[in-house]
Amino acid sequence: RRPCRFYIKGYCKNGDTCTLLHEKPKEADGEEGSKENNKARDFIRELGGTWVRFGPGATATEIILPSDFSAVRISNLPTGYSTQLIEDMLWRAGLNISRCDIYVSNAKKGTAMVRIWSPSFPKEAWGYLGTRNPKLGVVPIPVPFPVGSNLRRVDCRQVQFTWYRPSREVNLIFGTREAALRLYQGVPAGLTVHGYRVTAHPPALGDDLVTWVVRLTGLPESVRDQDVIQIIPKRYWPFQNQIRYLVYTDDTETESTFVRSMLDEYGPLERWEVSEISEGGQIKGQAVFFEEFHARNAATALDGRRLPFSKSRRLSTTVVTVVKFDVLPRVYDVVQGQIDAHKRFWEDQNIEFDVLPPRGSFSILQLKGSDRESMAKAKNELELVLAGEVMRQHGKNIWHPSFNNRGEAYETLKTIEEELGIAIVRDGWLSQFRVFGAGGRQALVAKALDRLIKDTSPPHARASGDSLKPKQYCQICFWVAEEPVMTSCNHAYCDHCFVGMCEAMATNPGEFCITCEGDAGKCRKVFELAEICSLLPSETFDSILEESFTSFVQRHQDQFRYCPTPDCSQVYRAASQTEQEPPAFTCNSCLASICTACHAAHPALTCSEHRNHASGGLQALNKLKKQLGVQDCPRCQTSLEKIAGCDHIICQGCRTHICWVCMAAFDNGDACYQHLMTVHKG
Repeated sequence: RRPCRFYIKGYCKNGDTCTLLHEKPKEADGEEGSKENNKARDFIRELGGTWVRFGPGATATEIILPSDFSAVRISNLPTGYSTQLIEDMLWRAGLNISRCDIYVSNAKKGTAMVRIWSPSFPKEAWGYLGTRNPKLGVVPIPVPFPVGSNLRRVDCRQVQFTWYRPSREVNLIFGTREAALRLYQGVPAGLTVHGYRVTAHPPALGDDLVTWVVRLTGLPESVRDQDVIQIIPKRYWPFQNQIRYLVYTDDTETESTFVRSMLDEYGPLERWEVSEISEGGQIKGQAVFFEEFHARNAATALDGRRLPFSKSRRLSTTVVTVVKFDVLPRVYDVVQGQIDAHKRFWEDQNIEFDVLPPRGSFSILQLKGSDRESMAKAKNELELVLAGEVMRQHGKNIWHPSFNNRGEAYETLKTIEEELGIAIVRDGWLSQFRVFGAGGRQALVAKALDRLIKDTSPPHARASGDSLKPKQYCQICFWVAEEPVMTSCNHAYCDHCFVGMCEAMATNPGEFCITCEGDAGKCRKVFELAEICSLLPSETFDSILEESFTSFVQRHQDQFRYCPTPDCSQVYRAASQTEQEPPAFTCNSCLASICTACHAAHPALTCSEHRNHASGGLQALNKLKKQLGVQDCPRCQTSLEKIAGCDHIICQGCRTHICWVCMAAFDNGDACYQHLMTVHKG
């Protein structure tokens, strides 16, 4: 059977009913090389941290975010189970899941994966199946990304917590104040007993009003008289020991139960782990919430909170950010040295770097830390290493169509990799090579690739003349077309005029759509995306898609917003007005956490509480805007200022037509002008 290209890409809607072969390629290299693979992409691009689908006219038709999906792994399924059985089981549990969203991952071990377009599905599946069938294991898993995806998996649902076991106090009793003071001044900083850091307190008069007492705190609960004697040098003797009782005597398991109950108040937990007690009496653990905003609220509210089982002990909490990268093993092998050079600095910032067990044909790299700014910097550094370098010569990408397929040229490419100790990844979609591990040998690599292309290209491969008839006139400038291109509707353009026409679509109001301007603008045929791709340089085509994507986001501000961090281009889905608990958005690029309802950062606060805190500054801003004559767009809230002209304006944020007099919004200019004439008499 022929392999299913959608399964290879990561997701086939037909599931087990698909007539094509569902097997991963044995030597998948993650490259976008073959023509078949290019077609399978169905003109979907990764832009702004999303997957964007484009249609005719280079129009963005749909935006899909990784956060729209969720997945769980179900284990301990009965022998002989099928997707139909799993579908029925989920249906009985109140979960309406189609068979096309169910994948049998390991029939022998009784495991299956369910992926669905619903962020809340793992919590629902865990709640329904966990209570009805305790034998089943239901574990949320990262949503599998398509092969070759550059999107990073950012997870901020983990809260790391620590607290200390009870410690003992010891009173050292001296006959004179001078003897007590000598000991206090002689205790070295950083004194430890069995890993516990000991603190000495200044001498104080004893209860008998005769003796003087130096109090030592922070000793382990197992401390004995002999331990105290051993840490006090003989020159400070004689003294009398008085080991005080523990403030409380709960065991570690009881303490853990109390701590978990504190975290449970903020939302259900997906996972809970508590480590062994360290030598210093510190207990560490981590709790993974189902929802990120529950984790952030818990960490903010509980950090420094007094523990219910001890008046002197407090809980420390922090949100941990985890970023995972999929990388080809051969790429990691050649860039490992570059990554190791960064690891020393990451460790200084308390950032952990790990190589996790591989997933399919990819190695998994992980960064983990609690400081957002340090993590964002480390993530960007690792991304630069994993991005490689695009091989260019004379300002153009080095490329030849023969590299789209695995032929003789592909095998020669592997030889170059071995000789130079580098990794070369083909991207047939962008017509470029990305090279990893070159280390200052870029010119040498470019020369080898250029020589390979010249050896591969047959002589006289290029056509010697124009296929166009003489004196074809450009539909834009009306002169004889220079470097002419001919469209499917038989209209000619200068190559630079065609590029300019496509780029100008970004400034037009309304939907981005590239149409033919032939016959003095009467043709208006919508170009197929494949035709636009064939007529434009690859870099121009990419910029056209980005402009179309930007136009789509601007026209759908009720659904999508840009990350508010300056110079950040990531997009997130805005919360609907009906959502009771709008989810937080953690930016895939800068790692900022934003409320998807009010589009501001306010951990541990509701939107209304945040507005109350910020009301003073907001009132001052509104007063200033009123003085300057600035008004907000009724649709996207972009601040607008009218300097001159009529009262019909176009918002540069979402391209909405607005009446400046009453701020009414319209979809086109004619409706706005009609409103001005009818309502405002001019």
